Amino acid sequence: SHLTFVSFLLAAFVWSAYRLVKDRSGWWKTAAALASCHAAPFAMLGLLYLIDLRYLEIGGGTLTNPLFAYGSALAWTLGTPLSGSMVLVTCILAVIGLDLGLRLLWRENSDRLVFFASAVVIFPVALVVLHASGALYPRYFLIAIAFLLLLLSDVLGDLYHRGPGGKAVCVLALLAFLAANGCHIATLLENGRGQPRAAARYMACHANREPATVGGDHDFRIGLVLQFYGATTPDSEPVRYCRQGSWPPGGPEWLVCHKESFEAPVPPSLEGPGNAYEFVKTFPTAPLSGLHWFVFHNRGWQTPPGNPSQAP
Repeated sequence: SHLTFVSFLLAAFVWSAYRLVKDRSGWWKTAAALASCHAAPFAMLGLLYLIDLRYLEIGGGTLTNPLFAYGSALAWTLGTPLSGSMVLVTCILAVIGLDLGLRLLWRENSDRLVFFASAVVIFPVALVVLHASGALYPRYFLIAIAFLLLLLSDVLGDLYHRGPGGKAVCVLALLAFLAANGCHIATLLENGRGQPRAAARYMACHANREPATVGGDHDFRIGLVLQFYGATTPDSEPVRYCRQGSWPPGGPEWLVCHKESFEAPVPPSLEGPGNAYEFVKTFPTAPLSGLHWFVFHNRGWQTPPGNPSQAP
């Protein structure tokens, strides 16, 4: 359902080829076995490319460093805190765990080393380089995260059999993992993948006039979503989005600014000459996906009954 799966498909192919070549079954038997196992998924990928993928264009996004995106994904494997310094610490711990896992497979002379190195490191990074886009996100590496967790389970299993000290380390590691991820799950349950419906209802219910006119700092990310969720507001309180360049004189009543989920939910400063808007409310999102929305009210419009900044 997502092209990130290609990194697993390629890693599985390399692993299969390595196993078959090591078994020395002969080139024809090796080729036949590879085809029987991988021909169908690769044919499906080729068909998908012909009918869809070759027409895709990068729609834009926040520019990030590939190293930052991959490092953040490794940190998320362990349930990283959101502060910058702790992300680095958690990333280093994940790299140490990856190294221990690969060394463990090397000592065991296990050919799973080929698969995990390919699925967690080689192909996810290679595909990002080939992607050649500055808009990268940790969620692009979810397949790598899944298999890194499996590899880390081997590390914990090895530690568990190393006596009471190893068992204590395992217990502490699992408790820390559950605590860190439990906090993120709680945030997800509270904020979801953003709150555009709540923001649309808020602006509609507190608008001075109908329809509630709304502008945004990004027509696609704000306008398209509001067109969808605005239809879910009560019929008597519609929301109308005004695209940039077609604002009414004095500006729309509401202005929505946004930030990525990996940024702190702190509203941008709009202070300056000619600014007509005052911040009233934040609608945060859970991390990894979604957007923080910041709602501003036009000072030139008469404040509706009840200060909107005090409204629920």
